[in-house]
Amino acid sequence: ARAPGAPLARRGAERAADFGTLVHALIEDRFKGRPPLGPLKGRLEKAARLAGRFFDSPLGKMSLAAEFRKTEYGFVAHSGGAGGDEYISGKIDLLFKGEDALYVVDYKTDRKEEPSAHAAQLRFYRDAAAALFPELRPVRACLFYVRTGRTVPLEDLPLV
Repeated sequence: ARAPGAPLARRGAERAADFGTLVHALIEDRFKGRPPLGPLKGRLEKAARLAGRFFDSPLGKMSLAAEFRKTEYGFVAHSGGAGGDEYISGKIDLLFKGEDALYVVDYKTDRKEEPSAHAAQLRFYRDAAAALFPELRPVRACLFYVRTGRTVPLEDLPLV
């Protein structure tokens, strides 16, 4: 049931956010070797299919083979700007050490792919990972669209 006064568009956005959270959780569970709690039906089955798309990708396979890997990695970054010191928190969906770089992966469940809309966020994650793990440079960041299996490297995104 819709909350009184809640716009329908917002309800749809909340459902989309819940679905994205479910896909993220299923990916994290697979990395941690946790089996599903029950039968996969409906939205859960669809979310599991999309999570599986990541693991079937070259990026997913590389991440499974990584010895160093962090999922849903929360951090606080310091930013000294013109207004003084500022601290910004974030959560990187997946961080892992590949053969050639430290990878930052941001999963996207968006129905419409708009990589440029996520460029600033992805740059922030990349810069935070480089500062937090200087010994694991270079850092490569990318978006992974679970609905299509498309990987979009940060270097392919316009500067904003």
